[in-house]
Amino acid sequence: MSFNRRMTDALFIDKRVGVYYNTKRKHPRQAFLYAILESYRKEYQWRGKMNRMNWLFLIVAIISESIATNSLKASNGFTNVVPSIVALVGYGSVLFFLSLAIRTIPVGLAYATWSGIGIILIAMVGWLWHRQSLDVPAIIGMGLIIAGVVIINVFSNSVTR
Repeated sequence: MSFNRRMTDALFIDKRVGVYYNTKRKHPRQAFLYAILESYRKEYQWRGKMNRMNWLFLIVAIISESIATNSLKASNGFTNVVPSIVALVGYGSVLFFLSLAIRTIPVGLAYATWSGIGIILIAMVGWLWHRQSLDVPAIIGMGLIIAGVVIINVFSNSVTR
């Protein structure tokens, strides 16, 4: 491949991410290298935004799982049609959004956060909606789960920031 073809490809890739250059002042090889470096920098920034977006996907998966689990209780063993459909669609969305979240979030961290916060949400909805009682050991256990999720997300080196 000739040098001019590579430079054209690099500038085309660079235009896709929205960076334009004045190549008349620079040597063509310098413009080519600058275009490559800038396109990688833009892609890195985009991946950073996607990382934050993946945490949002994880939150959506957690909320979907809580809705689906509570709908599963309301379905009464899949005898009520509407809560059964809500449960099935909810668990499908959980799998979809969790698969989107683990693109950049480590699997162990995503699962720990998803299951920990999901347990808390389901217990709280059960307490408020279904009038299920929580005793002191259950509340202490949920407090330890919250502490574990906070410790993992704040202090662990496996968290991508």
